[in-house]
Amino acid sequence: EQRRHNYYRQAFIKRLSEEFGAVVVATNGGGWTVLESTAAAEDAFPIIPVVETGRFASFLSHLVAKADVWQKVKYDDEKLITALMPLIDSIPEVSAREAVKNDFQRNDLYRTELIEFLQTVDLSTITPHRIHTLESAIVAKLTPPDKDYRGRV
Repeated sequence: EQRRHNYYRQAFIKRLSEEFGAVVVATNGGGWTVLESTAAAEDAFPIIPVVETGRFASFLSHLVAKADVWQKVKYDDEKLITALMPLIDSIPEVSAREAVKNDFQRNDLYRTELIEFLQTVDLSTITPHRIHTLESAIVAKLTPPDKDYRGRV
């Protein structure tokens, strides 16, 4: 049910984004956020995880900084799972670390979706930001190079 809902949601966003663009802002996040981020990655939409908001967003922020740990093994499920556990254990925020670890170890759907996300995403589309830089990050991602929309989000 989640996948079907997300498929239609992403199709709708893709249609709307043809003229204006789209960006995914990930705050906190569990399974739904992983699904939405995977769909965004498939369509090469920019993904902005908000640093220190917990769970998947904190994991994404950490993931970008530690790309060397998992990029080499991203297409081998077993090696990727092995590489992810120390990466999850090193998330700086204790509550985010415990939530992601719990989701990853106990929820098969979450683990499957997370692996699919990691195998799909282009790291250059992920740009972590803090809440106070979020507005300017969104504007920067959505503003065509020949336009200037600063201050009008």
